[in-house]
Amino acid sequence: MILPPPPHTIPPPPPPPSAPGKGTTIVVVVFVSCTGVFFVAIVMAALWCFLKKKKKMVRKAENVHIDEHRKVIESKVQGSHGTETEILSVCVDFLCQMMTSLVGDSGISKKCVA
Repeated sequence: MILPPPPHTIPPPPPPPSAPGKGTTIVVVVFVSCTGVFFVAIVMAALWCFLKKKKKMVRKAENVHIDEHRKVIESKVQGSHGTETEILSVCVDFLCQMMTSLVGDSGISKKCVA
């Protein structure tokens, strides 16, 4: 018994080559886009933390010390025609000191005199 030879099959043609660099371009575009999104997220988180810390800083006035000194000088001067004139001079010294404290997250208070 003679067997007929197997049928002759043609292998499928190889796929056409892709355009050079097209796959690399897609990878670069995706990488740059993701990097930009992460950068914007980090900047927004830093800004949020900065504003949150700034809100927690409280300034309180503890002591206010005010000194006011008035000096009144009254003098009488003889005028050119024999009339008497009174001269009143007033000097006012005003000093204000305020003790403040700045309290932050750490609970440390800093005193300053303004």
